[in-house]
Amino acid sequence: MESEQHKNKYAHNKKFLDFIAPKKKEFGDWYINVVYFSAYHLICAHLAKRQTSNIHDLSEKIMRFIPECHNDFISLESKIRLATYGWMSAPIEMINRADESLKSIERSIKDSYHSA
Repeated sequence: MESEQHKNKYAHNKKFLDFIAPKKKEFGDWYINVVYFSAYHLICAHLAKRQTSNIHDLSEKIMRFIPECHNDFISLESKIRLATYGWMSAPIEMINRADESLKSIERSIKDSYHSA
């Protein structure tokens, strides 16, 4: 997928997050999935602009090119596993932490564009 396609998926996912936000407690598992994929597509859009095709592991790419996003992304990965295979409805604290991780990733990527 090209950078623009990832950006479009990110925007689409964010629009859906806004739509389901009032029900995020009831549908926490779905909400966390959309938070994760929003972060995923934003990071992939950013990485697609760099020469990263020789690195196949996403975590390694993040660590190398946007290390400030690594901990938040790993945190979201653990939450999506729990949301997908564990809970029907995630605890509100976990949902809020997922939101915070996404916001942190958004800030980091925005800041990296300004410092480039």
